Amino acid sequence: MNNADTILQAKAPVVMVPNHEALAPLERGRRYLAARQGLFVEVARDWLYACVPLGTAVRLPYGILEPVVKIQLPDLRPLFGAFVEYAQSELPKEVAAWIVRDGTGDFRLHPLEARSSSGVHIEYERPKLQGGDELVVDLHSHGRMTAFFSETDDVDDIGQVKIAGVFGEVHRPTPSRVFRLCLHGHFVPVEEGAL
Repeated sequence: MNNADTILQAKAPVVMVPNHEALAPLERGRRYLAARQGLFVEVARDWLYACVPLGTAVRLPYGILEPVVKIQLPDLRPLFGAFVEYAQSELPKEVAAWIVRDGTGDFRLHPLEARSSSGVHIEYERPKLQGGDELVVDLHSHGRMTAFFSETDDVDDIGQVKIAGVFGEVHRPTPSRVFRLCLHGHFVPVEEGAL
């Protein structure tokens, strides 16, 4: 087999869900699961366990799975508040920041440097994280516009495991906000209370 295919299959294997015993949950990484209801993606990180369906059009002869998403994060509201303050200080321009988990398990807000920014877009440099650091939440503001995920956001979020968040109408006392879990191109809405 081609070397690139061997690496791809090692990084994103496909596992058939057994019919007669439980499938052991993934401890870390990503895999695809062929279940009776269709294809699922399973992703495990220190802060996240998710097993969600990708499609159910095909009935496969394998075991049954129940979708699950467990996000285990500390209270991020202070970091969200700091992000809103940052966004307000830069109005009318959009801003972006990451919430990063470092190797010790602490979380911090990491503002991102914009290549260009206006009231309707932002392009930013993706920083290189230090050894044990991990991107957990990718935030950007929409200035005075409402919070939503654009087609550009959809393209930007493919191929990553993270929570994406948009804060809109940051000039108001209570900005609008929307969150989703990004699982290698599959998006799952996340209620703010789950964070």
